[in-house]
Amino acid sequence: MNILILLVGSNPLPNYIVAEYLRQERAESAILPKPDQTILVHSKATKRFAEQISKQLSIQSEYVDLKENEREPSVIVKGIRNKLDGLTEADDISTIHLNYTGGTKPMSLYANIAVNEWIGKKRKKDKIRVILSDIDPKNHKIVLREKPDYPLDGDLLNHVKPDIKTILDLHGMRTDKDSLGQKISCFSLEITDQFVKQAIGEAKKKGKIIPQELVEKLNIQIRGRADEQKERNLERNSDKLNDLIEKAKNSFPYLTEDFEKRKNIIHCPNLSFIKFLKEGGWLEDFVLNTLIRLKASSRTGLHEIRKNVRPSYKQRETELDVIAIRGYKLFLISCTRDSGIKTVKEKAFEAIYRAEQLGGEHAKAIIVSLMCNRAMRGNPSSQDNNLEELEKDFKQFDAARNCRLIGIDELQGECEGKGTLSQKLRNIILGVE
Repeated sequence: MNILILLVGSNPLPNYIVAEYLRQERAESAILPKPDQTILVHSKATKRFAEQISKQLSIQSEYVDLKENEREPSVIVKGIRNKLDGLTEADDISTIHLNYTGGTKPMSLYANIAVNEWIGKKRKKDKIRVILSDIDPKNHKIVLREKPDYPLDGDLLNHVKPDIKTILDLHGMRTDKDSLGQKISCFSLEITDQFVKQAIGEAKKKGKIIPQELVEKLNIQIRGRADEQKERNLERNSDKLNDLIEKAKNSFPYLTEDFEKRKNIIHCPNLSFIKFLKEGGWLEDFVLNTLIRLKASSRTGLHEIRKNVRPSYKQRETELDVIAIRGYKLFLISCTRDSGIKTVKEKAFEAIYRAEQLGGEHAKAIIVSLMCNRAMRGNPSSQDNNLEELEKDFKQFDAARNCRLIGIDELQGECEGKGTLSQKLRNIILGVE
């Protein structure tokens, strides 16, 4: 019997990565055997993560519940030793693989002590091979005491590719078909490009792209925190809104024909149209389309891209503008039409928190805004409101490590056919900045 012991911490993704990789058919299975039994060591706070790991892997795991004693040495040692005692009744143990990527530091230390004490007590040092491992977040490999690191061919990103739903489910976040967002933009690639080119120009000149009066009327009619509330208000005020939507369409006549063609494949098309105009949905669509093109034309390794993902936890919904996944590495892209440093900074810290919550230290937050990349002569507002100033602020909080900023220069360059946004995103995704 080959046993895998995983220490479950506040992020279950590393545990999932190790377990999913080890159960695959691999050339190095003699060194890293496929587990016959998995033991999940968890606390009261991480019990739900442990259960989700088993569920997403479709395995029947054994559990060591430390309750609220995840830092108590005697509880950790006793729990693991008792669990190993129970398993020996079923079969002889050949290997015990302890991966200490998750969990607390005391859990890592005393789990190791527990395994070695148990083997010594059973007098099986010559019969049981102990494997200690960790995931290197930079190289995306399983690191053992001695080289080489695994996998030998490529890295873990090539072998473990959970979809967005799996990652959200691992964290106990509720999703359904609608809350998983969309893989397509509200408008076709060409129309979105045309609109964004106009929007970027208008934003630089006026700071807005549609009449303020129309924005205020739309705000009144579709008030609500969650999309479900907004959809209900749309139905309740459909007559008034239809007139407003028609006025909006008349402001951008080239959108109307394309919208009519696509509205049957867009969830709640009128709300999507309003969000496209009013809430910066056009910027999300532009980023989405750029990623779709990147996925098709270059070796980025992206395997899933979605926008407007709306998972909920404990009946509280959160909206994630754009998510892209390469292997198990999550890129959370937050888009804002704002160009003020205060608002962009707030969006950035929220995105950093969400990215780390869902993807751990492997994840990256990317903030796309209309902020100037640097102070511009003749633009007084840009003297304090620019990405260079924001990056200085981030360095004080160590926020720059997992956050990247994209401004109006990259957006404008992409509109002009220079590929500036594409290249920036590609470099971030591949880690070659």
